[in-house]
Amino acid sequence: MNMEDRDDAILYYEFKYKTIMEIVGVIVKVISFYLVVSIASIGYIFTKEININEQGYLLISGGIISILFVIVLISIFYGVMTGLRDVETTLKKINSTLFIDLGMDRYFFRGKLVSLIVMICAVLIAVTIGSGFLIKYIQ
Repeated sequence: MNMEDRDDAILYYEFKYKTIMEIVGVIVKVISFYLVVSIASIGYIFTKEININEQGYLLISGGIISILFVIVLISIFYGVMTGLRDVETTLKKINSTLFIDLGMDRYFFRGKLVSLIVMICAVLIAVTIGSGFLIKYIQ
């Protein structure tokens, strides 16, 4: 790789890295907001005397929001996984020998594994909360 291509690759790497870090920050905020709103809604619905029609609308809305949240999570994590793959490829092109010597392949494997575990847990939490809304509605 010549010097000009190397400089371009470093520029692309920095852009991709910053993008991934911004997305991770957004994911944390989105998950936190969803959990706070969902748990507060469930608590309100289960503890207050609410008109049955209003309760039904709230429960259906909570279930739909949970389903949409799962779709958003999967989409965002797909983007993170793709971004990690792109950063890995870029770093390999900049200096493949150093990439291997530093064990960066293991680093990216761990990053992808942790991302996958976080996504699975977040989806399971959202499915559980959404099920709580819908099961309460069915009863």
